[in-house]
Amino acid sequence: MKCRHILLYTLYNTVETSTTAMDTKSKGGARDIFDLIDCGKEDELANCVSKNPAVLDFENMNRFTVAQYAILRKKWKPILKWLPKIEYRLKETVLIAVFGSEVKVVAALLRDRRYDVNSELPVLFPDYLTPIIVAAQMGNYKMIKLLVEMGYRVPVPHRAGCICNECEIEKNHKDDVSITLLRLESYKALCNPAYLLQDIFPDPIIESFMLCREMDKCIDCEPYYKAIIL
Repeated sequence: MKCRHILLYTLYNTVETSTTAMDTKSKGGARDIFDLIDCGKEDELANCVSKNPAVLDFENMNRFTVAQYAILRKKWKPILKWLPKIEYRLKETVLIAVFGSEVKVVAALLRDRRYDVNSELPVLFPDYLTPIIVAAQMGNYKMIKLLVEMGYRVPVPHRAGCICNECEIEKNHKDDVSITLLRLESYKALCNPAYLLQDIFPDPIIESFMLCREMDKCIDCEPYYKAIIL
């Protein structure tokens, strides 16, 4: 959970200085749009986005898009109806909304579609972090329920040293550190009661015991991560 708290701290402290250090080389009008968000000028912001929805993709020097910045500042209502059309850095925009517990925003962003985990390079988050993993680690039942209903799941990790085809392919595309971190983050998510109590598990108690058994085996394979897993 420490990683999550660091990310939250970084995000919500960076956002405080985002507009004071705006990239002067941003596309025309970008600074004005971020200022509209800071000043709470909802009608002007909505009008601006209505004229040119592409402004939602503009970035400041901290690499927040207009949409992400509005979500971070809890001033997303003026742009809500345009969120289902956002494609640029969609996964990270969803992650920001999940960190902020913005269920309505996530519902809008993922309406009738799914984000492609391989379609964008990570900017603000490590690539192994997913919205369902974050929601489960936070224990946000409503957010987890929404994502589960959309078909998202936290995959049960394979043990270190697994030689199945899936793991062999993963080793060819990812480094060992990323694979291990995904395994650890997945277990943190899977063990949260808010995730185990979802309808996808017929018997949460049995599932808990099975997870404990898998984690014991994981510790045997990677004893140096024992303190983190426990």
